[in-house]
Amino acid sequence: MNIDNQRWYALSALRHYLSICLICLPALIFFSCQWTSTDRVDHPKQWQAWFDQVDSLARQKGVPYSIHLLDSLMQTLPQPGAGDRIKHLKILRQLYQKDSNYSKQARKATDELLSLFKSPDVQKKYPRDYADALLFKGDDLLQQRRYSEVYPYYFEGKLVLIEAGETCELSKYSRRIAMVSYGDKKYHQAIEYYKKEFEELQNCQPDAGFELTFVEKQGSLDNIGLSYRQLGDLDSALYYYDRALAYIQQEEKNYPNQQQFMSLAKVVVMSNQADAYMAKKDYSRAETMFIACIDTNYRLGSDIENAQLSQLSLIELYLKNKAYPKVHKELQKLAESLSRYPSREVSFEYQKISGRYQYEQKNYETAAHHLMSYIGYSDENEREERKGLRLDISQSMAQTERDYELALNKQRDRLQELSLAIILLVTLTILSIAFLVYRNWKNAQRNVAELTLLNEEIARQNTVMIDTVKALEESQQQNQQMMKIVAHDLRNPIGAVHSATQLLLYDGHYTEEQLELLNLIQTASMNATSLISQLLQVNVNANQDIQKEEVQLRELLSSSVNMLRHKADDKQQIISLNTPEVTIRADREKVFRVIGNLLGNAIKFSDVGETIHITVEELPHDVIISVQDRGIGIPESLQKHIFEFFTTAKRAGTSGEQPFGLGLAICRQIVMAHGGQIWFNSIENQGTQFFVKLPKA
Repeated sequence: MNIDNQRWYALSALRHYLSICLICLPALIFFSCQWTSTDRVDHPKQWQAWFDQVDSLARQKGVPYSIHLLDSLMQTLPQPGAGDRIKHLKILRQLYQKDSNYSKQARKATDELLSLFKSPDVQKKYPRDYADALLFKGDDLLQQRRYSEVYPYYFEGKLVLIEAGETCELSKYSRRIAMVSYGDKKYHQAIEYYKKEFEELQNCQPDAGFELTFVEKQGSLDNIGLSYRQLGDLDSALYYYDRALAYIQQEEKNYPNQQQFMSLAKVVVMSNQADAYMAKKDYSRAETMFIACIDTNYRLGSDIENAQLSQLSLIELYLKNKAYPKVHKELQKLAESLSRYPSREVSFEYQKISGRYQYEQKNYETAAHHLMSYIGYSDENEREERKGLRLDISQSMAQTERDYELALNKQRDRLQELSLAIILLVTLTILSIAFLVYRNWKNAQRNVAELTLLNEEIARQNTVMIDTVKALEESQQQNQQMMKIVAHDLRNPIGAVHSATQLLLYDGHYTEEQLELLNLIQTASMNATSLISQLLQVNVNANQDIQKEEVQLRELLSSSVNMLRHKADDKQQIISLNTPEVTIRADREKVFRVIGNLLGNAIKFSDVGETIHITVEELPHDVIISVQDRGIGIPESLQKHIFEFFTTAKRAGTSGEQPFGLGLAICRQIVMAHGGQIWFNSIENQGTQFFVKLPKA
């Protein structure tokens, strides 16, 4: 291959990689836009603003300054999550990639990024980032010329994206395979994968980010054109350049904040168009386009290397047309540009084309000097290439996919063996269950027969029990009726005895012994009358006919207090009544009896001169009546028995009053029949407080 052809391929390769670099310019924006995290300690919102800041400073003050700022910003996060650390390393790597002097640091950032994905949980939580880390590693290995190790990382990144259902993100894989194929001069294969990338990018949603929705699309069209240019198919190349340029012009109105990038993208495509027109010997159009591209790049102050490459192409055009004054002028401009913006690759081509120009000007010594510099660059590149033999990506892909298919087959075999084992286990389990079911069925038949006999016996005993219960109920009713008759028949003669005793006591002409006997008769008859009255009340229960009506509680309580005030006066006691105006729905007579019993007990068991408090608490749907005394209280050992009929927990009053053990049991029956509650708090020798809860009207 002659020197001109070598130079032409070198320039084409430089333009291709320059297009790739242009695609990667907004990669950080993509990373920040794709970020999603459910972790409460991740801070995705901060990273968007921080990226804008460090990316701008990288262009203004250099990569080291922006990296230092990025690390400082990372330190401000109080509890950085896994997503924050991933974001930090991805942006850090992108900053290092801006300057070829930091390639080692970029590779180190990639390794640290991959180390964050050791846990399968992290891989599943951040699949896009994990795939990016794998693809980054492949890029680093490619840069190090460790070609045999590149594709496995690309392939694994592809598998992660497929498993995550990221059809849009798969374009990153296709782009890399296309780039490697282009570098291997497999231009047909490069075209195939660039077209595949463009198809996959059609699956991207509008919120996928600027890189995927625009940059990659126009870049893939431009790179297809570059690949056709390398094949010598200039018409196809110009067709795809035109498509790329039309796409940029169509979409630039949708990205008002990216106008500088739009201008740079158009310049790159136009420089490629100019190169194609020069190859078609349309020198006038090519010259005009090269000059426009150069002016635009220098005016924007960005992508200077593209301007320098366009200058090389323009010089080549002038050399073809023997326009030596223009060649001399452009070489001076390019030398000045390289002094300000050094580029190893452009300097390499500059020495070569300068040597050619000097040779044509018959300045052989100067030409030899330039060509020796060019040969020095060329030898260095050849030594770098010899460090690792370039591996055909197709072979690597085929080998990796064969290994993957082999691993899948092994996994399928293991799954098949596992399935057979499971089927065998299930079969044995089913047989065991069938045997157990059969045995249980036989046992069940035997048990059913036994249970049938038992049920018949139980039914017979239930019939006997029902008859017995009915007989007991009838007997109880008869006993209750008899008790009422007896109590009723006893009340009249005992009442007569009590009245006769009172009349005799009015006479007053008795000895002391006779008076004592009369008082005893009077007290005994009075106690007997009280006992008979309580016996007649015993049958109040929930099934009894309760005659409910609206009752003014204050009036009822006042009546109870007035009825028993003479007993309290006998013991010099004070009854305090505090109640709001509230209406309840109850049987007036029976509730009156409850309050009377509770108040009577409070008087009976309180010392002379004590105060008894009656209060009412109104609730939304109920009222709570409280009767509190400071009497002798109820011992703890007796408290659980006080609501029993004829309870043993009865004691005489503080003035010797006789207890019967029926009052509280009757109170409980009445309250329960009203759907209420009755309870108490008591401390021995300190007093008792009874509570009655009844529904409001």
